[in-house]
Amino acid sequence: MIKKIHLLDFEKITDLNKKYLDQPYNKSIFVWGLEIIDSNRILVGVSPASILEIDIDKNKLLDFYQYSPDVDDTIHGLAHLKKD
Repeated sequence: MIKKIHLLDFEKITDLNKKYLDQPYNKSIFVWGLEIIDSNRILVGVSPASILEIDIDKNKLLDFYQYSPDVDDTIHGLAHLKKD
């Protein structure tokens, strides 16, 4: 899968980027984690510690959860459980 997604196209992510000041080695909205859910959806971990669920076919932000406002905190790895 190769696809470029411009996260600042999503209003909630643009707001997050404006709200938190970048630091020399910690940039907000820097992607640290990625998990493919299925052929349409991915989970993305960013700094400050937030998880985004994105529909890559529709280029739509489906869900957004922020764990911390500190750009030193980030989501490095992601995994999801498949329901049978």
